[in-house]
Amino acid sequence: MDIGGKMRESKFKYVIKRKNGWTFSETFTLKQIEKGEALLFLKINNVGENEIHKYQYTGRKDKHRKEIFEGDKDDEHGVVVYDNEYLGFFCRPNYPNKEGDKPLYDCPLFEIIGTIHDMPKA
Repeated sequence: MDIGGKMRESKFKYVIKRKNGWTFSETFTLKQIEKGEALLFLKINNVGENEIHKYQYTGRKDKHRKEIFEGDKDDEHGVVVYDNEYLGFFCRPNYPNKEGDKPLYDCPLFEIIGTIHDMPKA
């Protein structure tokens, strides 16, 4: 429901990480998902359930006007996460630990340098 302002479009990035380490992604709007386009994409690419990671669009863009999704990372601010307790997107510099979290809107000049899938496993 639009209450006078422009609402952000609901989008989700589907990140596919193969067992061999190969990673690719595709972004879908909620309307496309409802029409079955995401399922078709997954079927065509023979994607297994354990290879899919879904991330929501935050409604914000980085300093290069690139859309910021959950799981995106920045050298200075860390990884973007959604916090269910506070119902919002946060920058998590000490990922996966919550220590030092701050709201995404308090992370100026965020610059996407990759995703959580680019990080080495601890």
